[in-house]
Amino acid sequence: MKLMKDKVAKLSFVALLISMIAAMFYAPTASAHGEKSQAAFMRMRTIHWFDLHWSKEEVAVNDTMTLDGKFLVFAGWPETVDKPEVSFLNIGIPGPVFIRAGSWIGGQLVPRSVSLELGETYEFKVLLKARRPGDWHVHSMMNVQGGGPIIGPGKWVTVTGSMKDFVNPVTTLTGQTIDLESYALDNVYFWHAVWFAIAFAWMWFWIKRPIFIPRQLAVAAGKADSLISAGDKKSSDDFCCRYTCFGSRFNDFYQRQIPSNHSAASWFVAWYENLSNARIYRFCQS
Repeated sequence: MKLMKDKVAKLSFVALLISMIAAMFYAPTASAHGEKSQAAFMRMRTIHWFDLHWSKEEVAVNDTMTLDGKFLVFAGWPETVDKPEVSFLNIGIPGPVFIRAGSWIGGQLVPRSVSLELGETYEFKVLLKARRPGDWHVHSMMNVQGGGPIIGPGKWVTVTGSMKDFVNPVTTLTGQTIDLESYALDNVYFWHAVWFAIAFAWMWFWIKRPIFIPRQLAVAAGKADSLISAGDKKSSDDFCCRYTCFGSRFNDFYQRQIPSNHSAASWFVAWYENLSNARIYRFCQS
């Protein structure tokens, strides 16, 4: 009897080991629909999507496709969700695999948020430009302020080609044509490196000394004031002054301050910001 139990135990162990190894080497593709992850009242009592149409199931990088259809804003909107007074027509995708080249509701271009009426039915269309190769699940989606994203049905779309070929040209108000995908990218890397270096220098200044148990013991002993010396305060003041001056000078030289309109208030704001920057710079120079 004992021999039989030992054999069963060994076979069970071997079967468990084989199952674990098989699970490690076998990873099937996940397949799910995002709208079904929402609460039932969100799917049934907010935005009802219907007659949806994806113009393509396969699209090359830089080519476009459209997602169009209709949606009904449910009249019995739940009280626990803010009304769709500030709503933004969007697309549910796993990251920037497409760019939204344009969106329309009721035939009107809607690059920004809009207000939706309860009980109304709207036609919509979104123009998408393929950016990253792969198989992507593309959903309709409505972002509601205070209510979050409301996801509609989705469909698999295959993007072919190479991401390095993707371009996103736009013409600025000055008539210059630039590629948003790579415009001033070296400059972005440079300034990120500069600010990271400043941040690490600031952190290193404070953490190069013991910071946990010794400081906790000093605080517990009522000697918290002795932890920061006069030299620490002077170095901190100098650091903050240089940081502020550098930022203000950078703003003066590189930032284009264009008022939103020609009202006296907008011009006053721009003038006051420049004046404040100049005062800070003169203070740091003194």
